[in-house]
Amino acid sequence: MAGVDVSEDMVRMATRRNAALVRSGRVEVRRADSCRLPYPNQRFDKVCAVHVLYFWSDPVAHLREIQRVMKPGARLVLGFRPNSDARAVADLPASVYRFYAPDDVMALLGTIGFTSQRAVVPGGTLRQVVFVVAER
Repeated sequence: MAGVDVSEDMVRMATRRNAALVRSGRVEVRRADSCRLPYPNQRFDKVCAVHVLYFWSDPVAHLREIQRVMKPGARLVLGFRPNSDARAVADLPASVYRFYAPDDVMALLGTIGFTSQRAVVPGGTLRQVVFVVAER
């Protein structure tokens, strides 16, 4: 299992939280940009990216890079607050965050070549979070 984040602080926090798994070699945590992942082609059969879509100036580039490291048939779960979450949109600066509609994210994934896109909205969440699931 591997985790990447562009923030050194987040890498440090994730490494600390998963210290036993990191020591045992079951988890690897690295600082990297999702536009240039430090992994070979078709390395992963599952990818989960949560609350990162907002920050990508070029989501196509990031999603293509994620697709590159996915095996054929691998599943991607992309979690985010949608643009219909008025509270999140109002609370977070538009200069930093870009919000999307689930249908727009699914269409974007489709243009890149992901298949079987669907949006899942779990019940009972304090703030609305959408998970778009797609396959390579």
